[in-house]
Amino acid sequence: MFIAVLILPFITGLIHAAPTEHKSTALTKPTYVVVQLAAPKFLSDATWKGREEFAEIVLDHTLTIEEIGEKLNEWAKSQGPQVQENYEKAVEEVKAAIKQSRERLEKSPLSDAAKEAFAGIGKIFADKNQTMVQAYDKVKDYMATIPEGTRKEMDEYVGQAITEALKKAKAKVIDTSSD
Repeated sequence: MFIAVLILPFITGLIHAAPTEHKSTALTKPTYVVVQLAAPKFLSDATWKGREEFAEIVLDHTLTIEEIGEKLNEWAKSQGPQVQENYEKAVEEVKAAIKQSRERLEKSPLSDAAKEAFAGIGKIFADKNQTMVQAYDKVKDYMATIPEGTRKEMDEYVGQAITEALKKAKAKVIDTSSD
């Protein structure tokens, strides 16, 4: 389920998938989230070859979301007990962050339209039998149907609430011992 981390850059970038008059924030640029989550402990414990194998899995656009998750689980097992343990811990931390984000979203003062739009994105990504590219395209098309004001509201929410949850998760899964 570490695949959830891979989905977030798509979601944040897609808020602006349809034409909009307001400027993008740093958070809506997918590279921001990727950089923020670039050094999980399980990868720092993996060999160079293991890191390359990880990258090959997550960058294989022919794999479905489910297949990526399965291959990442297999990959972690093949890397030895330390990497597997840290990978599983990272998966749990990401799940906790996603759960917390969903709870905050539900309790937030967002408009019903924004909450429904976020739910629509969630439904699209719930289909694990599609590739990330297919999911991205579906969300892009979906976001094009969302009014600009709702997209702006979603962007502001992502910039405030989800970033905070990610920082908490990052602090738990990023190796800071070398800092």
